Amino acid sequence: MIDAAPQMPPLPTRPVAEAIVDCGVNPGTFTISYEDDLQGNMIVFARGSGANERNLECVWEATWSEFVQFGDPELQKAYDAIGQKYYDTHLKGGVLESARAKLAKRGLLENLPKIGDFQSREEFAAALEKHCGFAPHSILKVQGGSFTIWPQVEATPPSEAEFEKLSCLLSSLTLAAEADGSLKIGLVGNEKVSD
Repeated sequence: MIDAAPQMPPLPTRPVAEAIVDCGVNPGTFTISYEDDLQGNMIVFARGSGANERNLECVWEATWSEFVQFGDPELQKAYDAIGQKYYDTHLKGGVLESARAKLAKRGLLENLPKIGDFQSREEFAAALEKHCGFAPHSILKVQGGSFTIWPQVEATPPSEAEFEKLSCLLSSLTLAAEADGSLKIGLVGNEKVSD
């Protein structure tokens, strides 16, 4: 059992733009805008912004809770690698243990479908849906290596039973992604679907 919930790094204590400039990024070379479809801030760094390998960890600490995009693909890779390293070091064990515990509590861990037992990712997705109580091909969309949960559009909030099924699906996908490093998980919220 988990002794304590995994901890994200602390949120910045000052405005994100100020924290970015304090890292050595040139003012006026990045934008911060609220994106409705993401329901969060998108920070876009232009090429030549002053963000570089030397100050990228500082930039990550100032922006990890936001959506971030760099004009330089190499900086984007390096920035994403910092986040992945933090996840692997501080969060991954707790996330996987939590997923296993949630499934075990409901008696769904022992017979959890394994991706290697199926001819295609679509068959695997249908088996996961069925395992968690959904009709096959009803909520999980597969595109390449990405599995996206698309909740049914309803005006009312999900019931506790529906929430439990979604929790099962997310926990199952979390363990599948650990077993197959190429698998990516996405989630589309009801609000976005209804728009």
